[in-house]
Amino acid sequence: MPVLAFLTQFHVKDKVKRSSTPKVSESDIKNIRQLHASGLSYRQLAHKYDISHEMCRRICNRYCYKEVI
Repeated sequence: MPVLAFLTQFHVKDKVKRSSTPKVSESDIKNIRQLHASGLSYRQLAHKYDISHEMCRRICNRYCYKEVI
């Protein structure tokens, strides 16, 4: 029996939407961007706000939270 005959039995799920609240607020995001502009590193900011340094980089480079000015 061909493999394609079984494809109707499989169901592809949609992406999971998270219902949790983010770790940082809009005021935190503004502060992270200001502090990084004044000279703090991503790792220092990450330690201060309890997030990853990669997330700090994304916030400062506006890959995440683009809508927050």
